[in-house]
Amino acid sequence: MSDFLPFIIMGVIFVILFTLAIVYWVKQNKSVIERARKIDPSVKTITEAQYVLQKDIAQSFGNNDNETKN
Repeated sequence: MSDFLPFIIMGVIFVILFTLAIVYWVKQNKSVIERARKIDPSVKTITEAQYVLQKDIAQSFGNNDNETKN
């Protein structure tokens, strides 16, 4: 039994780290979706959210570029 103890401990640590990584990933995705919903309430998926946010950044960049030229 004592021969397997390090493997058991490493397995438990791996499971804990994997669980924490998944929780972090889910929170990040929810955050991105919520930010995109402030711009477009019809956003449902992370892909749509990323598209909406990229489009908003591009429009914002274009508006700032026009302001500096005038």
